[in-house]
Amino acid sequence: MPKKMLSFLLVLSLGLFCISCDPPEEYELSEPGEYTGCYYDTDLESSAYSSAFIVYPCDTSDGPFPALTFTGGITNVKEQVAWLADHVVTYGFILIVMTPTNNMSTTTDVWENAMLGGLEMLESENNRPSSPIYNLVDMSKLGIMGFSMGGGGTLKAANTVGDKIKTALSLAPHEAPVNPSMYTNIAVPTVVTTGTRDSICPRDSVKDIFNCLPNDIERLFVNFTNAQHVDWMDLLGDETTQDRLKTFVVSWLEYYLAADSSYESYLFGEMHAKQDAAGWFSEYDYYR
Repeated sequence: MPKKMLSFLLVLSLGLFCISCDPPEEYELSEPGEYTGCYYDTDLESSAYSSAFIVYPCDTSDGPFPALTFTGGITNVKEQVAWLADHVVTYGFILIVMTPTNNMSTTTDVWENAMLGGLEMLESENNRPSSPIYNLVDMSKLGIMGFSMGGGGTLKAANTVGDKIKTALSLAPHEAPVNPSMYTNIAVPTVVTTGTRDSICPRDSVKDIFNCLPNDIERLFVNFTNAQHVDWMDLLGDETTQDRLKTFVVSWLEYYLAADSSYESYLFGEMHAKQDAAGWFSEYDYYR
């Protein structure tokens, strides 16, 4: 079980993590949360992806939990983005992390298919009595997340499923060519990110994708200062940047997927202002 700071344990005993309260400022979301992650990769076969694992909170007493799908990008296998899944699960989320059927594809269709297959598998595992996550998935709180080609596939999948999910996280996405008609049915809060040092999915191409999102949804474009494309991959990423990415992803998921309004401060409140003053962001364009 990950250790928390004594101050956090004290405030937690007072019920700090209620909807109307703010997380303590000294508590860093780049540090593990209160849960330990458990893992399995059996009985998850699907024609929608080549392989997958599910990670979920070992202490299931607080379930059911919000859940999401996650993929990497071109050439990536699921293990290369496991670092982020292993962190997110400690905050009380279930994730299915997948390698698409062809991780060398030059179109995002295979990543979209993986996302859709992952959502189906979460539902199937939630309903299978012998599954480790039987009745542990909150089917009213599903999300999708992907990096690079997986980020492009995330937006395509969000366009397909509409309001069957609660949020979409498109991390340093790739899509070519970009056509607004690909995204007209996206109906949930969506974040699109890049980094000032990302030469693979640079600012202008990612902003073009963001500008195609519907005007009537909550949406955010983030350009992380000094972030590179490889920062989303295990072992290759810069530790400081990865801490910022973990903090942001957790706060977005807590607010938009877990529906915990106490994390609002990290997205557009006092904690965000502190991050901005510390130089985390080159751009932060929020439409609410």
